[in-house]
Amino acid sequence: MRVLVCDDDPAARFVAKRWLTSALGCTVTDCEDGVQALELLSSHPFDLALIDLDLPRLNGVEVVEAIRANELTRDLPIVILSQERREDVVRTLVALGVSAYLLKPLRERTVLGRIGPLLSTRRATRSISARSLSEIRLGPDTPAMLVDGDQNFRHSFASVAGEYGPVMPAESGADALALYRRSPVGLVFIGAGLGIMRAETLIRKIREIESTPTRLIGVGVPPDSELRAQLDGTMARAFVTETLHAELAPFIRLQGPLPAFEDLAPQFGACLTSAVTQVFGMMGALEATHVKDGPADAGPSLVARVSVDVQQSHRLDLDLVLPRVVAEEVSMRLLGCERDGLDEEGCMATVSELANMVSGRLDAWLKGRSLTSRCTLPDTHAVPDGGALEPISAGEGFCSRFQLVELDEHVALRVRVRQSVDA
Repeated sequence: MRVLVCDDDPAARFVAKRWLTSALGCTVTDCEDGVQALELLSSHPFDLALIDLDLPRLNGVEVVEAIRANELTRDLPIVILSQERREDVVRTLVALGVSAYLLKPLRERTVLGRIGPLLSTRRATRSISARSLSEIRLGPDTPAMLVDGDQNFRHSFASVAGEYGPVMPAESGADALALYRRSPVGLVFIGAGLGIMRAETLIRKIREIESTPTRLIGVGVPPDSELRAQLDGTMARAFVTETLHAELAPFIRLQGPLPAFEDLAPQFGACLTSAVTQVFGMMGALEATHVKDGPADAGPSLVARVSVDVQQSHRLDLDLVLPRVVAEEVSMRLLGCERDGLDEEGCMATVSELANMVSGRLDAWLKGRSLTSRCTLPDTHAVPDGGALEPISAGEGFCSRFQLVELDEHVALRVRVRQSVDA
């Protein structure tokens, strides 16, 4: 998570930066006055800002007013640092929507105790947003754009991607922006050699005029590039047809029951992501963060399956996969016992209840959209060390992985969609 710290006291900036990086793993950028803060916020994405009230050039209140007036930053969580205790000043800041007000001198426990939950909420929101964007894929009705200065790469890309949907080529960043303004698309692939308008500027301009959700994908972006934080995904730059097919796979609308169900229930994946994070937070007081989609981790685990019938046309098999060590830890928290007081039946019951709550939230979400649904009771079984789970094809479903921050472990939710025989 990226945090901006603005304080004219170098010692205060140093201490806050050390706390945030070491305890919360944040990437911190610091500055000493309000003008610098606004310049940084206009050119880089941040997840939270710590702003001192008494700043040179622009004071803290003026900085907050400017942040809230800008469409790109109006929802940014802001924490105020100050020795000011006057009620009228505090009321003004509360009215502007600051997330917290911390009195100086700062104490590490207080700072981390207020900022940690704010970042967790921000992280969960970003995960849901990322999941929603991931459902935008190139298809017959979802055109894409490629901007790249290399004519040969544009030709190779269009030849492969054009098999799945229309692709509009652009030679430069300026051309891409003009084309996007005339015909907004759901996906923009951003390559190299964009000319005078660099990728950072193009991304910002598209975000500013974005009338519909647009997924921005970087092509050939180095792993250490700061540009990655501004993108919704990346792929390798390839000219070989087979390699290019593989790199494009996550961004293509495949044929199969999953795309068909996404047409029926758009963003159901975001609902499931939210459900998993909420259930682990409520049941085990554990922060679960959606990290990526991919195979569930190998190793001894417990798996609870709930099937959800939707509209008599689709069946979803939801498999909640918990490593045994996670199942035991959550069971101890729920049952209030030590590890030597656990048995297999208790762990099975815990995993079943977690899966039942996740499917229950999906069931309520579907019914809220006037879709009929019915959930089965969980069927839970153990997977031994070295055991394998049945693979899921790209057009059939997906596997979302979540990190349990406190335990430094991962859990997975596998989703397989089937179409009913009568559908």
